[in-house]
Amino acid sequence: MSTVENTSVANEVKMTLHRRIAEIMQEKGDSFSIRAFSSRLGMSRETLRLIVAGERPVTQLELERIATGLGLSVERLKKMDTLYKEQEVDLVLHATKRTKVMLMRALDFAKELVAVSRGGTERGSNLLRLGRIQYFLQQYDEAHHSFQSALKYAEIVNEQFGETYLLHRSTGLLMLTHTIRKEYSNVEHMIQLMETVFHLNPEKMGYVYYTRMKWNEHKGNIRLAKENAYTALDWFKQTCDMEQIGKAMINVAHFEYCTKNYEESARVLNSAIKILEPFDFSLLFAVKEYTKTLLRLGDSVAAIKFIEEYSYLANDYPDLRGKIQIMYTHAKNDPQYAARISEDPSISAGVRSLACKNLMQFFSLKDDASSVMFYYKKGRMISNKSEFFDEEEI
Repeated sequence: MSTVENTSVANEVKMTLHRRIAEIMQEKGDSFSIRAFSSRLGMSRETLRLIVAGERPVTQLELERIATGLGLSVERLKKMDTLYKEQEVDLVLHATKRTKVMLMRALDFAKELVAVSRGGTERGSNLLRLGRIQYFLQQYDEAHHSFQSALKYAEIVNEQFGETYLLHRSTGLLMLTHTIRKEYSNVEHMIQLMETVFHLNPEKMGYVYYTRMKWNEHKGNIRLAKENAYTALDWFKQTCDMEQIGKAMINVAHFEYCTKNYEESARVLNSAIKILEPFDFSLLFAVKEYTKTLLRLGDSVAAIKFIEEYSYLANDYPDLRGKIQIMYTHAKNDPQYAARISEDPSISAGVRSLACKNLMQFFSLKDDASSVMFYYKKGRMISNKSEFFDEEEI
């Protein structure tokens, strides 16, 4: 039984020039206080205070003096010099399809953007860009480090300006890399921070308890993980986001399955399937989980019915199709479906190895030693490692 990720999307923060000046001044320390900086600029302290507070427009001449005083060009202060690279990276991040070449070019741009960043918001935003590109390249450790660095700036920006966008994005992405890496050092600080800042935000609190759920599952505390899953579901129900609610129900069903409450797991998944009808991937994931639960309950007829009813969705998601076809072999007591998966190059090595493992079990029950050995060797060849049995279970 498997859980499914709850993911977060937020809009880009919009920052005024006044605020950018204020951020860079604060980043530079006490020698750039209003009093000290205005004196060096030969500008009235009150004039600079009003500019930084956004209560007075800044003239071109004043902007040039301020930029020079900060050691920047006007273009750098206004971020005009990096606009093209930001747009190029964002195009890749929002693309429906991304090639390796596109991602590597975006990675170079993102690193350049981080290198020239000034002020907490620009630094944090560009670290998030870099981390997301690294994530798409499956550089999960590097992405996690980028998101952690972004969180430090997000905390500063939130404390100084009450701006929560960076905090929202960095914590959401960190939860993703914490769970995908199954490494939870310093996660408690992040969760406590989120509970303090977002305690009235149902979506964010749902993510908090989702992370607690994964953390406790990782530690082997299934009872507490199950409680967290139910609490996450309660929070997500308040968002009226049907896909998030459906995903949270899948996670609840996972822990009901883990605690051998198979009938309750099936009931929750049946409800989730109805909610997730408009969302193809999440729907197919729920169908996969429901089919597995039906097989555990010994209801092969219902399992076959569900597999055949939703098979039209599976072609777009090869790995899910592979896992469902492996279960079809069990339901039909026919090895041909898992055998096809073991031969399908469009399916990941992990799922093909899993097909071989299940075929070994199938033929072992038939006392067919030659077929068992054939799929043992085939699984070893596919996985290219002796521990292929450690692949994630179906």
